Amino acid sequence: MASTLPYVCLSNIFQHIDKDQNSLYSCAFVNKQWCMSAIPELWRSPFENHHESKKQISLLNTYIACLPQAIQQKLKVFSTLTQPVTFNYPAYIRNVPVNRIFLAVSEWCNFKIELETPRERMKKELSKALCRNFLGQAAYIDYLDITIS
Repeated sequence: MASTLPYVCLSNIFQHIDKDQNSLYSCAFVNKQWCMSAIPELWRSPFENHHESKKQISLLNTYIACLPQAIQQKLKVFSTLTQPVTFNYPAYIRNVPVNRIFLAVSEWCNFKIELETPRERMKKELSKALCRNFLGQAAYIDYLDITIS
């Protein structure tokens, strides 16, 4: 019975448990319908939910894989994901905190980019490319924080 709930019902349920990332993640594995309803909620505010360094690096790898190939080649950044991305994750983002994106990119660059590469320029260029991709792909934006500390 629960597997055949209408999308609107599932979406409403998942919006109420949006702060419980573990439960949402589990819901994404129930079946295809639940997955299609849970993923947008999981990826609504990804930079607010992942503060650990490992999670930020994983998050950035996913978003880098979603960048157009030409941009990846221009910036010389490539995701280390072993499989192609399943969804267009930038389309689900609703909250774009530019400062947190920059901090996540900094973590990723410190971990992935070799010392000889000019990291500060890379951080700025990659952050800019990701923000452009988010703003261009997102269906709508609830919150845009452009304050930079």
